Amino acid sequence: MDIIGCKWIYEPEGYDLGDGIFYCPDFYLPQFDSFLEIKPITGGFESPTDRFVRVTRKTIYTMRGTPCHWDDRDPDDREVGMFMPSDNSDDGVYVGWDNSQEFCICPKCRKVGIEFDGRTDRIKCGCKKSSHGDKGYNWDDPLLLKAYDEVKKSFRWTK
Repeated sequence: MDIIGCKWIYEPEGYDLGDGIFYCPDFYLPQFDSFLEIKPITGGFESPTDRFVRVTRKTIYTMRGTPCHWDDRDPDDREVGMFMPSDNSDDGVYVGWDNSQEFCICPKCRKVGIEFDGRTDRIKCGCKKSSHGDKGYNWDDPLLLKAYDEVKKSFRWTK
């Protein structure tokens, strides 16, 4: 995240989710007012991730895959899942899920985004978008590939 200029705060605080369950997400990403979890976490009814979104009403992105297996040619290896609060329920705390989120960078202003399929046209930066509607992709920006290479080099298995 340092290489691509994405500001972060490591484990800023823990959250009481009720019923004796406490949760401390790995990173807070101020520019997105969201969290990033790098452990392999799955959602589902009343999972800690699901409960976190219900309590905080904040989006949490979750990493998928193991950095040493990331392939620069396959963005699915680095996709990010997203749990987000939605107002589309009776109590206003429905938790939605969407996978295939990718870090991407606007090729004009260099603003970082986390968007579906790495579609930079969806970054809200004010730059003129591609002629493809919302399908201008940039998940393979050289700066992102450099960042992924650094993660792969520094990754160590622990037991």
